[in-house]
Amino acid sequence: GWIKGEGEIEDSYKISKIAAHVPDLVVYSTLTNDIPYAENFHGVLLFADVSDILDAGGDILNYAGDAILALWTVERVQLSEVISLVVKCSLNIQDQCGVRETEVGCQLKVKIGISAGKLSKVIVGDEISQYFVVIGRAVDEVRLAEGLAVASTIILSPNAWELCERD
Repeated sequence: GWIKGEGEIEDSYKISKIAAHVPDLVVYSTLTNDIPYAENFHGVLLFADVSDILDAGGDILNYAGDAILALWTVERVQLSEVISLVVKCSLNIQDQCGVRETEVGCQLKVKIGISAGKLSKVIVGDEISQYFVVIGRAVDEVRLAEGLAVASTIILSPNAWELCERD
């Protein structure tokens, strides 16, 4: 059998620490495809301005200031079940972080949008630097849903509403 040396174990530990902060779409990508490269998949998106999404299994794709875009990558048959999970996650976020008083006397309020459907991961760049972008109707819909939400509410896109378990 193969036994790792001390340096290899340390390198493996460093890589796992870094990988924890990189979306799964990047960590588990095939690096042998020609660039540009596109891959289709299904997923559920949550757009909010809070933290702790990782506890519910989501993967933070992007954040700006205090807003985040989180993704749950799923098989198409799992969409309904995962939308329910994301709704529960959103309700927990609203319960824990829905309204907060700041040190300067302002009230921060959370608005959340949820969408689901077919997405595409596009890899662009060259052999040295590569960047990924997630595109698709669900990305547009999650931003629209969050834009329609008012403070302390959760809005599902039409597609997410059609696919969700109504129980």
